Amino acid sequence: MIIEVELQANGSYATDQIILGDANHVVFGSGQISFRFLGNTDPSAFQNSGQFALNAFFKEVDANGQVIDLPVSALASFDSVRLDAQASGYTISDCRYDPIAGASFAAAAVAQPPAAWLLASGLLLLALRRYRQPR
Repeated sequence: MIIEVELQANGSYATDQIILGDANHVVFGSGQISFRFLGNTDPSAFQNSGQFALNAFFKEVDANGQVIDLPVSALASFDSVRLDAQASGYTISDCRYDPIAGASFAAAAVAQPPAAWLLASGLLLLALRRYRQPR
């Protein structure tokens, strides 16, 4: 089973939420949770915000029909779940989950060449191609 959760920065963070009926009876087994950071959302800033806990994404409906955080006992069912994350402009690695420490990952920005450099090299290649064409 793969569960995909999307996150996007919009002043704060908008995230998907998955609401379970009774989380203590859910068995994730060796499933996977994939986090997708949309747009220009900085994964490191999100992680540093302290919101990267499974309770931010997974909720439960109690006996009164209220949506509440997962009980601590249900968090242990995520023990064997694999995590991965993707973001445009970032390399994300070392995704892991611990029921006590929570979820974590390492993110590094991918260096993007400046637009002016790309434009100049493209124009140079076009000029070389035109120069080499037989006349």
